[in-house]
Amino acid sequence: MGEEDGAGARSPPVNSSGHQPKPTAKLTILPLIALIFYEVSGGPFGVEDSVKAGGGPLLPLLGFLIFPLFWSIPEALITAELATAFPDNGGYVLWISSAFGPFWGFQEGLWKWFSGVMDNALYPVLFLDYLKHSLPVFSNTIARIPALLGITASLTYLNYRGLNIVGFSAVLLACFSLLPFLAMAALSVPRIQPKRWLVVDRRKVDWRGYFNNLFWNLNYWDNASTVAGEIEDPSRAFPRALLGAVVLVVCSYLVPLLVGTGAVDTDSGEWSDGYFARIGMMIGGAWLKWWIQAAAALSNMGLFEAEMSSDSFQLLGMSEIGMLPAVFASRFDNIEVWDADIQHSMLGDGRGLPIVDEFPGDPGVSQLSLRGGDAVGACGIREAESGQAGAAEAVQSPVGNGWCSDDVLAPGSAAGSGDVAGVSEDVFGERGGGGGGGCCVSVSRLGEGEEMGRVC
Repeated sequence: MGEEDGAGARSPPVNSSGHQPKPTAKLTILPLIALIFYEVSGGPFGVEDSVKAGGGPLLPLLGFLIFPLFWSIPEALITAELATAFPDNGGYVLWISSAFGPFWGFQEGLWKWFSGVMDNALYPVLFLDYLKHSLPVFSNTIARIPALLGITASLTYLNYRGLNIVGFSAVLLACFSLLPFLAMAALSVPRIQPKRWLVVDRRKVDWRGYFNNLFWNLNYWDNASTVAGEIEDPSRAFPRALLGAVVLVVCSYLVPLLVGTGAVDTDSGEWSDGYFARIGMMIGGAWLKWWIQAAAALSNMGLFEAEMSSDSFQLLGMSEIGMLPAVFASRFDNIEVWDADIQHSMLGDGRGLPIVDEFPGDPGVSQLSLRGGDAVGACGIREAESGQAGAAEAVQSPVGNGWCSDDVLAPGSAAGSGDVAGVSEDVFGERGGGGGGGCCVSVSRLGEGEEMGRVC
């Protein structure tokens, strides 16, 4: 239990081993940009087919320049707005639950997770497919299966070590994956002939393949919303990170396409996956070809890490709102986290969606926000001082037009905000007063069974 020192400051609570845990490190804007980049893109690998489907470079260049205005930017804006309004893990599951109820929220979470897991299984395979061109041994099943298991286990362990490590790794991988195309662009400047960009053969245009390629490479901006609870100052970071990611993704497609189609005279029918390595060979030689192939292979590792982070924090968020067993919200002792047991209920005329955050400025406080209909209220609960068993302290927090009382809540009292309607009997010893629907939130230290407080 935390205690106040002589200066009146509250020290953070200690864990079962008697050590004070370190505060949870939050993601900042740059790692978040890198994670969004890999959720959506991962680099220009795969856009080669758009040149073939578009019958030449003109349609792909126009598509990757114009299509983001009508698809990527609106989707990114929606994600930024909702991730700011619901700054907690789970992302779109919380959005759907708030709008349509927990049943449809669960359906969204279930099938989105299933889709992500199936998609993620491809990336170690694609990594070896790139690698086998240089190391043919990985074409044999005997070598391929242990390699796949080892890659998957290693990347899973990296994810287990923490989202900050994943974010830092994503930054390094993004730099490595994009730098060869900057080198290729610099080398190609004397060879660029802009008239080559205007070529289109209408007889060869495959509209379905063309639009499928655009959608595939400019989609999934909402995936990063599932880690909103791990972002430092999400209301500021998410919009900026999404803007940066949109610019990075679009440039990562346009620059290689402008270089590859403008500096070299090629047949559009030859463009397919891996063609950029051939363009690199023509422009810079073998070293650039191998660099692009290595970048393509390692990009799959970034895609795997970003997808696994999104999927795992989605499950954590679903567990925190009671859709999945509590085990999915468990974190290990080397990570500072409060565990919240959250139960859905009705709030006013709407459906209440509880959100638990760390209270600003005090690691010993959790903040409860209840959203439902037009009612918005918030209250912080803090572990009671020693000798005040059966009581929890409410901490002032301005939300909407309401304030929580800063008095210690006694049995039968109600919190100052009208949206927090009572006091739970299993904390305060008797059933609390106050009417109306609410949400019960208990806060406990992970790994310790002791409940520190509950507000309904």
